[in-house]
Amino acid sequence: MNSLFTCILGDNELDEFKINIKDNTTDIQETIGLYEVYNYVLNKLGANSKCRSCKEGN
Repeated sequence: MNSLFTCILGDNELDEFKINIKDNTTDIQETIGLYEVYNYVLNKLGANSKCRSCKEGN
């Protein structure tokens, strides 16, 4: 599938409000908070701006 990331979300992760995310280009897997996923992916992709589909100020 050539995906850049794999996310693993099971019962244990949900209990802790965390997610396991694997960078498929480096094979490094990390556990991060669910609210951190968006910024994590942006940082990994090297994006320095907000989501293009988001309105300014949101």
